[in-house]
Amino acid sequence: MNRSVEQVAKELAGVLEQHTALLVSLHATVEEKLDAMRRADADRMVTASAREGELSGRITKLDRRRHTIVSELCGLVDFPPVRNPSDITLRALADRLEPVIRQRLMKLAATLREKMLAVAEANRVVEMVSHAMSDYFKELFSIIARDDESPTTYSSRGRSSEQGNVRVQDAVV
Repeated sequence: MNRSVEQVAKELAGVLEQHTALLVSLHATVEEKLDAMRRADADRMVTASAREGELSGRITKLDRRRHTIVSELCGLVDFPPVRNPSDITLRALADRLEPVIRQRLMKLAATLREKMLAVAEANRVVEMVSHAMSDYFKELFSIIARDDESPTTYSSRGRSSEQGNVRVQDAVV
């Protein structure tokens, strides 16, 4: 069945709307993970990370669908062939569409871009917090594993005793 430019453009608009909705959910999930990190709630961090992975997988699948639709739309509007659909900008493609369709797609693209930037910023903050937590845990573990620097003791016979080398982890194990 041959579809019209309008039909394919409408499907592309639907995919962009779905992508935007998934990004809104992803942003909320990243914010949830960040809140869990602030509160040191490991269970919530794990749950949010799992949800984040699930949403990312859905976004990847939807992005493949978008590429397929863009390729189909390019064929319908005699867009010059490209090897990779990722190389096609929506603006360049929209320039070949009717003004009403172009305007709708460009508005959806602007909203999508805004949501992508919000997710990127939230992920940047999570990355900074993760690095700070990692540095803190490295320091904590080095303190736990370090030998105690206690002074030498003497036995009842007056001999020095080398009972240093006691580590914090030895006391709790």
